[in-house]
Amino acid sequence: NSTSGVGADGGAIYAISATVNIDDTLFAGNVAFASGADGGGIALKDSTLNAIATTISGNQAPGGASDGGGIYGDGSVINLTDTTVSGNFTTGSNSEGGGIAAYNTAVNLVDSVVALNRTTGSQAAGGGVYLSEGGHEIRNSYGNLAAPADGYLWDFANRAGVSVRSYGE
Repeated sequence: NSTSGVGADGGAIYAISATVNIDDTLFAGNVAFASGADGGGIALKDSTLNAIATTISGNQAPGGASDGGGIYGDGSVINLTDTTVSGNFTTGSNSEGGGIAAYNTAVNLVDSVVALNRTTGSQAAGGGVYLSEGGHEIRNSYGNLAAPADGYLWDFANRAGVSVRSYGE
């Protein structure tokens, strides 16, 4: 699946003021083409995503100044449980969040994996997860990123309020 042109957000799903419930589903190979296109796999605006036992992999937002290769959230809530976000990417200057880009969005990762995502280009940030404001919790989850230098988790100006907990807490 793909979207292209002006406002080309959400290669597979674009939700506005909605609740999206996904269980045991694969989102792979979706693309949001165009400069400034967000959410190669899933784009959310003022919405809630509840994903359980889902894989979001190989999605892309390659247009430059594009955010969230796998998932993009703006004013939303992203709840991922037992979910894998891997192999997603953004490219171009000012592109953010190869796996997940969250702007004023709460991100809650529980028993999930965010791995092998990337973002490239000048001033690109958050190969795995880019967080800009909102409350976040990462619990019993795993992240592994190499690019860019800010890697797995990039917290914009420490305003995101991230809570990281592991087993037994």
